[in-house]
Amino acid sequence: MLSFLNRKSSCPGIFRPKTLGVLNTSLAIDVAQSNEGIVVSQRKYALDILEKTGMTTCRPVDSPMDPNQKLMADQGEPYSDPERYRKLVGKLTYLTITRPNISFVVGVVSQFMQAPLVDHWKAVISILGYIKKALGQGLLYEDKGNTQISRHCDVDWAGCPIDRRSTTGCRVSIGGNIISWKSKKQNTIARSNAEA
Repeated sequence: MLSFLNRKSSCPGIFRPKTLGVLNTSLAIDVAQSNEGIVVSQRKYALDILEKTGMTTCRPVDSPMDPNQKLMADQGEPYSDPERYRKLVGKLTYLTITRPNISFVVGVVSQFMQAPLVDHWKAVISILGYIKKALGQGLLYEDKGNTQISRHCDVDWAGCPIDRRSTTGCRVSIGGNIISWKSKKQNTIARSNAEA
C-alpha cells in the first residue's frame, strides 16, 4: 500500500502533503510559538467584533456579567434588532474557542436568541466590555514536564431563574494545559445540590 502511495500518479484521489511553514493564523485563530510554549488567541477576531459593533471605545469591565443579574425571557422591553443580537451572540460563541472564561455567560445570552429583550442586549454589551479589557487573552500550551490528565467539574444548583435547571461546567487538562471545556444547562431539574 505504501509503495502505491509513494508512486507518482495521475489519479485525482491521491494527494501529496505539503509543508507550508510555521502556522500563524488559521480560521481567525492566532498562533504564536516561542521557547515557552504555544499561545492561541483570537485577538484580531475580538477586535473585529468590537469594531463592527461600534464598541471600540466602550468602557472595559472586570466581569463579563453581574453575578446577581437574573435574565428573564418575558420581563422587559423587546430589543429592536433581534437579527443583530443573534449575529453578535454567534460571533461570541466562536470566540469561546480560545476564551473558556466567557463560555458560561455566552451560554446564558444564547438562550434568548428567539426573542431578545433590551436587558439581554445590555448583558451582551457587558461581555464586549470584558473582552475589551483583555483583547489578546488566549490559551498557553507549555511543557510542564508531565502528561497527567485531570478533569474538574462544577455546577450551580437551580441557577436558571426561568426553569430552575442547573448549569454544569467542566474542563479537561493534560499536563496542566486545558484542552477541552464545556458549560451546559442540565436536561432535568435537580431537587438538591447533591443531585445537581
